[in-house]
Amino acid sequence: MQIFITDIADNIHQDDEQLNDIISTYLFSQGIESTVSQWRLDNYIDLRRWAYPDKEDYLDGIVKLSSSDETVQTEGQEQIDTYTTACLAVKARFPKE
Repeated sequence: MQIFITDIADNIHQDDEQLNDIISTYLFSQGIESTVSQWRLDNYIDLRRWAYPDKEDYLDGIVKLSSSDETVQTEGQEQIDTYTTACLAVKARFPKE
């Protein structure tokens, strides 16, 4: 079975066990001699890029903070907090080292 790097990107939100299985299959199918752990370290930038939430969510939250409606402002702050939490989780899941 041929696996491509895009298959890893497409499955980035799977749990780590499933993602590691896809990476392992990719490495084998491409003839890459690396462990999954080492590949994840070597490619953490791409893994993070694929896993980060959409920037539009953050920007929409910033816009809502400019509203004169307190409810909309609260929604904006919650949206920014959710975005920040998601980004920190990505950094923890795919560390630099």
